[in-house]
Amino acid sequence: MTDVSRSNIYVDTLVSPSYTTAVAQVAQLPGISGKENNVILFEFPRDHPEELGDIIENYRLVASSGFDVCILGSSDRDYGYRREIHIWIAPEDYENASLMILLAYVILGHPDWKHGEIKLFAYFPHEQIDDERDRLLSLIRAGRLPISANNVEVIPASPGIPRREMIRQRSRDADLVIIGFVGEALQHKKQELFAGYDGVGNILWVNTMKEIRIHADEEGDHAAPEALESEEPMEKIEAVVDADSDRSTDEGPSDLATRTNDASPDDSGRGGAPQGDADRR
Repeated sequence: MTDVSRSNIYVDTLVSPSYTTAVAQVAQLPGISGKENNVILFEFPRDHPEELGDIIENYRLVASSGFDVCILGSSDRDYGYRREIHIWIAPEDYENASLMILLAYVILGHPDWKHGEIKLFAYFPHEQIDDERDRLLSLIRAGRLPISANNVEVIPASPGIPRREMIRQRSRDADLVIIGFVGEALQHKKQELFAGYDGVGNILWVNTMKEIRIHADEEGDHAAPEALESEEPMEKIEAVVDADSDRSTDEGPSDLATRTNDASPDDSGRGGAPQGDADRR
């Protein structure tokens, strides 16, 4: 797998009697680099949303372990031409924003994405647009959001047009869309949270347990890579759970793999693409 994907990743497989026990085992795995695992990545096919049931059911288990949670909704389009990554943030997504942007940088570090670029869309209510724009730009200047202001577009919410409809219109041709979510919304809306994105390619939903703090460099234009969560080096260990459509909730083996990404944003024209990789199984 590593040869085919051209990725420097560590792959391992666990066989467990149920989805829940598999997730519990992954949550207890030690990191291969001496650091604890801190991100878990689930995947489900968007044309089979019923497979979300296991992910939603086990979200609290993962969250209680302190893991950041990413949920990849894959489509038949896969990653297209690997040219554009669209990030959508809203007022409730500020805690997720840094991780969303950093994951986009990690992905751009992969050779298949060498011609890719990041675009960030900030979607705010019309009456809050000026205040939120100032707030967003101040976070960028402070290095809290590691992206150039030139790659950011602030969009006022239109009455009667929900955000997911705007995403469908603006990101229909994007090769990957990254959206934040909060745990309370997942528990309340469940599968509905992931519905309504017809026509959009692969979507990565991101939820962080605590805001990732990033220090600005001396010039204040880019994020310094050496500080991530209590000034530890950015090293994300991801656990991928593939849920087969014919597997029941309570029994049947679950195949899991863990992989590590080492990211270091630089000052390149794309806003800094780290030398790391974030391939999907």
